[in-house]
Amino acid sequence: PTLNIDTLTITAGQLVNGVIQGCAEDTLNFCFDLKSTYPLAVLVPSDNSTISLPGATVTYQNTLTDSIRACVTWPTTILDTGLHVLTITVKDSSCQPPGFLITNTFSITININPITKAFGDTSICTGDSAPLSVYGGSSFTWTALPGGSGIGSLSCTNCNNPIASPTVTTSYVVTSNLSSICNQSTDTVTV
Repeated sequence: PTLNIDTLTITAGQLVNGVIQGCAEDTLNFCFDLKSTYPLAVLVPSDNSTISLPGATVTYQNTLTDSIRACVTWPTTILDTGLHVLTITVKDSSCQPPGFLITNTFSITININPITKAFGDTSICTGDSAPLSVYGGSSFTWTALPGGSGIGSLSCTNCNNPIASPTVTTSYVVTSNLSSICNQSTDTVTV
C-alpha cells in the first residue's frame, strides 16, 4: 500500500517541505489516501493518534478494500506547540496465495507553531489586583486600550507577568517578538 496526503483537504494549515504546518488553538483538518496496487487487497489501518495528536479524531472510510480514505480533525491547544509524528500502519490481509500479511508503516509529520496568548481575563473588586501572563515569544510590550485605567495600572510594561490594578474595566494588549507562520504576535486580556 501507499499513502498520499490530499493537500486540497488541508484546512488551518499547509504542507511545507513534507511537513504539515498548523497553529496552536486552530482546528487542523486533512485527509490522506491509502491505496494498494492489488485490486483484491483487504487493507486494515491503525495509527498512534491517541498518543501523537492528543484530542484528535481519525476516521477511516472503505476499510477492508484496496483504497482507504482517512481524515484527521485535531482541535489543537496552546500545549500542542511543537513537532508531532502521526504513524499509520496498513496491513494487507487479503491472504491470497502464498497467504502472508503485507504491512507498511507511514509517518506524517505535523508541526504546531506557537502563538502569543495572554491569560488573566477576570473580574476583580475595586482596590484588588490581578496577575496577567503571556505565552509565545521572549520579549513583550504591554499597552492599555483607550477608555480604561491606562498603562499606569500595570506593574510593568515589558515583562511576561505584570500585575494589573485598574480602577475601571481595562483591556490590555500584549505584543511579543514571536515570528511564525501563524502571524499572531498580539493578544488582549480584560480586567
